[in-house]
Amino acid sequence: MVVDIHVAREPSPAEAELLSRLDWFIRLRWLAVSGLLITIGVVGFIFPAVFPLLPMLVIAAIIAGYNLAFWLYARRLRLPRSEDTYRRRYREFIHLQIVLDLVALTVLLHLAGGRENPFAFYYVFYVIIVSILLPQRSAFVYAGLVTALFGGLVFLEHIGLLPHTDLAPVTGVASTRNSLYVLGEIGAFASTVFLVVYMASGIARRLHERTQVYLDTVRSLEERTQELSEANARLRQADKARADFVLVVTHELRAPIAAIQSFLRVILEGYAPNPAKQRELLERADARATEMLDLIANLLELSRLTAGEQGELKLLDMGEVLLNIVDVMRVMAEHKGLMFSVEVDPHLPPVRANESRLKEVWTNLISNAIKYTPSGGIVVVSAYQTPYYVVGSVRDTGIGIAPEDQARLFTPFFRTEGAKSLTKEGTGLGLSIVKQIVESYGGRIWVESRPGQGSKFSFALPRAHPPATSSTG
Repeated sequence: MVVDIHVAREPSPAEAELLSRLDWFIRLRWLAVSGLLITIGVVGFIFPAVFPLLPMLVIAAIIAGYNLAFWLYARRLRLPRSEDTYRRRYREFIHLQIVLDLVALTVLLHLAGGRENPFAFYYVFYVIIVSILLPQRSAFVYAGLVTALFGGLVFLEHIGLLPHTDLAPVTGVASTRNSLYVLGEIGAFASTVFLVVYMASGIARRLHERTQVYLDTVRSLEERTQELSEANARLRQADKARADFVLVVTHELRAPIAAIQSFLRVILEGYAPNPAKQRELLERADARATEMLDLIANLLELSRLTAGEQGELKLLDMGEVLLNIVDVMRVMAEHKGLMFSVEVDPHLPPVRANESRLKEVWTNLISNAIKYTPSGGIVVVSAYQTPYYVVGSVRDTGIGIAPEDQARLFTPFFRTEGAKSLTKEGTGLGLSIVKQIVESYGGRIWVESRPGQGSKFSFALPRAHPPATSSTG
């Protein structure tokens, strides 16, 4: 059994048009059934002995029955499906209805006088409908089918294989049995049908093309409107982020400047006549100035990274870059009373990066681990490889990071409460800079941490020369 796999969605404008055509065709058939029943009733009352009324009523009931089935199926067809499924089911549904209607019309004409019945021109009416609903090629096929049905009916009645219901009692004119007349009648009917198909399908094709252009334009405008709406939302979000960023930067710069100014005023206004006190205030002012310069340097670096500046890229050994800075980091760790170890895979493949920025990544992560690990703790730095990446990690036994803070850890100016309580120093820009650097080289960075149990920061950069075959490791 074939099952349509689809996602729930509303019909597109083109699909909605197809469904509306089906509804129109079904409503038109209800009118035809009503008209047929009225006609049978009137004719049966006026000419009770001329027409086989019971077979005609059976045909009317059959038409009503399959139209009810069509109505129920049309409701089911409105369930969400793919556009291709809509079009395929639409074509199948239309073909089935037209064939059944043409067969029913032929049987009714046979029961009600054959070619003598003026309602034979309902064939032409159906051909016009087909030309509107279906492509021109299909319309010509149905023109051939209509000609075959009507011509076959006329011919079989003419040679006597089918009984003919004579309408002479109704029309007052005897039915003709002239073969040339019969052939002329069939030829005239066929030429009329094909001419109608040619004209109606041409008009319908042009209307369909214009409708499709209109629907495509509407769809394009809807997509463009959605894109503009999303772009506008992104612009508003970016504008808010920019405003927030300026506000935070202003606050971060104002604090050290205000502190420096207050220290200098104390000295200038004579409130610190003691040279030792003056020196203390100047040292504090110098420390705040250094903090401000560090903040400005970090802001400039973040701005360059945001603008897409990657620096000069080279093939680098990530472990070698680590070993070039590890001595300074080791001194810092031992001065604080920490156990410090480095583990580097001696066969690391190269990565494509900028050397100074890769040093900045290592320096930032290691210095953070040292800063936020109490005396007696452990800091372990490692570099190893996977099939497609070179991975660096810095693990410590420090204060750890709460789960709710980990999602914001790499945003500018964010510092956890634990970090603030441990040390006032820090701009909150280091990890955001590290993230920008790593991602600019196609890598990623992540953290694993629990409060009071330390943290492990890891970053992965793509190998410059991935292995030819994938493996696990």
